[in-house]
Amino acid sequence: SAYAPENTIPAFELALAMGADGIELDVQRSADGHVVVIHDVTINRTSNGVGKVVS
Repeated sequence: SAYAPENTIPAFELALAMGADGIELDVQRSADGHVVVIHDVTINRTSNGVGKVVS
């Protein structure tokens, strides 16, 4: 969003505070089996790392 980083708790809280009826988020599983909240299949755009979430 323009007001908070995507897929973060602050973004979800802000959406609800602004009157959103609900929120949508994407999850993927990492190589070690953890579920992470991220839309892209890679971490390239949203972090300073590179590579696929699953790896």
